[in-house]
Amino acid sequence: MSSQDTVEVLPWYQWMFMAVLVLGVAMAVALIVRTVLLATGYGSDGNSDPLCSTLSFMVLLCYIGLHLLGYYCQYVKTPLTRWYQWMVITGSLAIVSACFSVLTIYTNYTSNIAKTAYIVLASAVMQCLSYIGFLVCAVNTQCFGCINIHRIAFYVMAALSAIGFLVYIFIFQWYYDSAVQDSWSGDGNHRNKISLFKTTVPTNLVCSIMLCVGAYQVNMCCIPWSRWDVLLLVLLGSALGILIVIVISGHGSLSGGNDPASYILLFLATIATIVLLVIIHFKEPLSQYWPRDRVACGVLSLVSLVAWIGVMSFYGNDERTPLYCLVVYGCITFGGALYYGFRSGLAQGSCFTKKSTGSSTQLQGSEEAVSSTEVTVESTSDTVEVTRDTE
Repeated sequence: MSSQDTVEVLPWYQWMFMAVLVLGVAMAVALIVRTVLLATGYGSDGNSDPLCSTLSFMVLLCYIGLHLLGYYCQYVKTPLTRWYQWMVITGSLAIVSACFSVLTIYTNYTSNIAKTAYIVLASAVMQCLSYIGFLVCAVNTQCFGCINIHRIAFYVMAALSAIGFLVYIFIFQWYYDSAVQDSWSGDGNHRNKISLFKTTVPTNLVCSIMLCVGAYQVNMCCIPWSRWDVLLLVLLGSALGILIVIVISGHGSLSGGNDPASYILLFLATIATIVLLVIIHFKEPLSQYWPRDRVACGVLSLVSLVAWIGVMSFYGNDERTPLYCLVVYGCITFGGALYYGFRSGLAQGSCFTKKSTGSSTQLQGSEEAVSSTEVTVESTSDTVEVTRDTE
């Protein structure tokens, strides 16, 4: 029996959960990479960046969508106790507060820097109170206990989130003192302070989401995936997020000229794609849903699609060398998608063909008819031989 006959049928809501997870990881990675590029001087505007605001809002929407789809897919242990409900509420408040800080800083909707600092201060206080409530709920839901793989993942995510939040608070105090207590002169020193603070704000949002997801997967979630399934989806989202930043750079939102950022990002996307193929070949993730070749075809098709969108975004741009590198990457991934598509039968349409049960029955009947005919012929020949012997 082939692997295509043993895979399970994936319902649409599980499809959506998987797609929203990959999209959320892609938006989070794109937000972090975009922020780092802005901090290192590749941004076109040092005061506002609507792309960071859009990416942070998309991350928040994906987080909310994962909650709704996860509950609909029955990936959450029900009924939820009061402590689990408060954990979700306090975690969501912390993430919303962090997202509001990103929107406040990067949209620059107020020209008064002191007013902006007060708004971010209120968001930071709300986030800190939410963290305290979240920690109390985590203790009462037994997130701390005997060491296992889920708690180790939670401890790592919690440590990274704590470090990120402490750095965020420390740099915010520096930014707040310069914005409120001192006279905001707009010189180079103050510009460096606000640029450094802008780098930590999206990182704080991503760290908040990591903390909540790490606590959920200890006792609350029951997703039927292996660690290699999760690693595949996270790496796929990371590769797509890097390619999204390259697509943004094609529109000239990064500084032109001799820009090494596109080459570095494309190199990282290539490494992520190679690691994805290695994991697919040796660990066969998501094999309960699709065969190995179809998973590889889907992964390469997604990264190839985003790569060719990036190629289209580079038209009219003076910087041509990243365009040529992106074309090579898109051709290789598209060729790999075709190769795995033909191997798995996707390109021939065999996976969309439903097997008929009537034809097999008819075939069995035909075999029985042929066998009965052979028996009749053999009995007739035996009768003829007996008659000859009698004569």
